[in-house]
Amino acid sequence: MLESRFSLFWLLFFIDISIQHSIMKPKENYNSISEVRTVHISFGNKTNQICILWCSTNLDYDKNIPPRVRYGFTKSLLSQISIGKTVQFNSAKKRFFHRVVLSNLLPENTYYYQIIRQNKSNSYLDPIESFTVPQSPTSSSITQSFLVIADMGMRSGGIPYVVQESINNRYTSIFHIGDIAYNLASNDGIVGDIFLSKLKNMVSRIPYLTVPGDHESFDNYEHYRHRFSVPNQNWPAISNQLWYSLDIGVVHVISLVTEHFIKNDLAMNDQLDWLKNDLIKANANREQVPWIFVLAHRPLYCSVENLMEDCASDNSKVRAVLEKILFTYGVDLILSGHEHCYERTWPIYQKRVLAYNYKDAPGPVHIVIGTFGYNYIVDSISSFREHWSAFATTHHKKEAFGRLNVFNKSHVFWEVFYVNNNQLMDRMWLIKSKHGPYSLKGIFPDKSVYAARHMSLDELKNLSQTGVYSEKVRTYILYIFMASGFLLLYLTKKQIYVFCTKKLANRI
Repeated sequence: MLESRFSLFWLLFFIDISIQHSIMKPKENYNSISEVRTVHISFGNKTNQICILWCSTNLDYDKNIPPRVRYGFTKSLLSQISIGKTVQFNSAKKRFFHRVVLSNLLPENTYYYQIIRQNKSNSYLDPIESFTVPQSPTSSSITQSFLVIADMGMRSGGIPYVVQESINNRYTSIFHIGDIAYNLASNDGIVGDIFLSKLKNMVSRIPYLTVPGDHESFDNYEHYRHRFSVPNQNWPAISNQLWYSLDIGVVHVISLVTEHFIKNDLAMNDQLDWLKNDLIKANANREQVPWIFVLAHRPLYCSVENLMEDCASDNSKVRAVLEKILFTYGVDLILSGHEHCYERTWPIYQKRVLAYNYKDAPGPVHIVIGTFGYNYIVDSISSFREHWSAFATTHHKKEAFGRLNVFNKSHVFWEVFYVNNNQLMDRMWLIKSKHGPYSLKGIFPDKSVYAARHMSLDELKNLSQTGVYSEKVRTYILYIFMASGFLLLYLTKKQIYVFCTKKLANRI
């Protein structure tokens, strides 16, 4: 009797669970992993415009029915509907990319959205997701936080940790600085599908800003430009115009395609002309949006052992075309990947350290954070780092992410954490009381280095206080003080000898 009651209890329990599950779970009819899990969001032309993107491989999909998203301020009342665009992607497997744009959103408000999928016979509702619109530059609460990653692919072991990090902390946006999935196009795009499915809980809720790297260029950016939306560009974007800029609160973000500089192709000059014009406009608006951050997959500087890498070469192609522009127009910070290591420079220009601190830095700061690529290849740091390298490390078992906190118009706090234990690896305060173009005044031309020997001690003292001098000058100053020390020691010994001689003579 007891056994029959026990069995009946569990039977009713499982029936109840099954009924609840069938009611609560959205009706689905997906043919592949890409049907439900590749949803991600990005910014449109401004931060009050959110683009929702996904792809499908449903052979029954009716391309004559446009994609739709319903949204609103609460889960229970998704009263607004936006209609988007679908593009068929020509590949071995029939594939459709969809994009819906939500416009005129209110800053600092949370919205809930739900994708309406439709084929020739049925409509299906995706799970409800949410996002928060960033604040405007004039907002009283300026604080913003950006999650920075690069070179993250299918083999990266820290993906679950960084997804959890995005859930635990409130981020304004995610910067993925190139080499996405390794590679988006592999296995006819299935690798890209699976990779985005791993990031879904992060990129479906936080605007995901991507930067094309060398691995995205392998298929002429075809998968990249269809899968991702480029701010201030039509969709799909043109393959040789994937650069963009965007104001996010008090930060002007610029994304560059560094492969054009390596290949020296026809798009290189177009990108440079666009960059100059964009920086001129950004500088005219620095009272409202003072910070300028550049995202560029290939770095301008690095201290890796492999001297064949462009950033480690004395004849860097990227540095040759970019550095003067970024310095002239007062870029505050350059974030890069490509090298599978971590490195932070002092404020620098043309390999000269401009200051050994970050308060009112007289030049840009460069950061390389490609540690998520360790499981593909490790780029070891050279034992002979140059003086412009403030901190560098390689640890093949410890991937890391960056957290860029913009507190206001004058203070930025950069932190780097190992993903597996959230241990702090590096930090930096970047403080600016004034933003704008940098000045070349005080930076030595090469021939003037040797003129230091003709300077007075007061001039050398003033020079050392500014922190604007080269390694050769610092070495020369050291030699002067060493020589002065030896001379003082010699004179002191001579005086002691004379003193002792006189004393001895008096006694005699």
